[in-house]
Amino acid sequence: MRIYVASLSDYNNGDLEGTWIDLKKMSDGEDVLEAISDFLADLTKRKADGETREEWVIHDFEGPRAFYQESGDEDYFDMLIAITNAAEENDIPEEVIAEYVRDYGSKKMDARDMEDLLSNFLGTADTFEDWVQEYVNDNGPEIFTTDWVWTSDALEMSDTDKRILAGEISEMERENLEEIFDDEKKIEDAISDKYDEVYEALEDDAVGYMIDNGFADSEADLVKEALKGRGSFFIDWGYVARTVEGEFATYDHKGDVYVFSKL
Repeated sequence: MRIYVASLSDYNNGDLEGTWIDLKKMSDGEDVLEAISDFLADLTKRKADGETREEWVIHDFEGPRAFYQESGDEDYFDMLIAITNAAEENDIPEEVIAEYVRDYGSKKMDARDMEDLLSNFLGTADTFEDWVQEYVNDNGPEIFTTDWVWTSDALEMSDTDKRILAGEISEMERENLEEIFDDEKKIEDAISDKYDEVYEALEDDAVGYMIDNGFADSEADLVKEALKGRGSFFIDWGYVARTVEGEFATYDHKGDVYVFSKL
């Protein structure tokens, strides 16, 4: 992050005199103000026109535009330095940190304050949905505070699995049907009817069907199996992401999403 500081009196007289200050090379806001004072003193000496240069203005700013202002005090520069150093140390874009500071920080933040704030950084991924899946895989499904996440709405069953399951269940009826009918066509027709019945029930409410018919004890059991990659269901991560997004602060930057805890 850099700022271009110009002498205000020279600028008002139509003469652009300024210097770039690299904030990464400054230890704190006091250093920045000293660098500005030194620039103005050197300019006064070089010009030697009897005018003492004391006023300055920031005419250009290479950093998060939300934090640009024409002048600033020690606290302002402390915050800019904290942002640029934190970005390099944590491999988070300055723009992302600046947005998080804008939303949850304050106008007076030094390096220690910034470190505390960024302890809420949780990670990055291509999409929030991708990040949620990784977050759950790393921390377990109990990590969310939203208590309605892991319901039947979070579970999906593919059409192929519905058809396979309907076929398996209907075939289970064959032995009973053979005791009832001695006509193979009637048996096949009955199995076909059972298939249609099961498939339609799975289409309507697959979770409810599995529980009502003793294939699972609860939604929680089905969720656990799905999270392990077992069973006929899979997790609808899009639904999960939409449900828990209110728990997190997310920022998109150049194709990636950065996730923080909300404060």
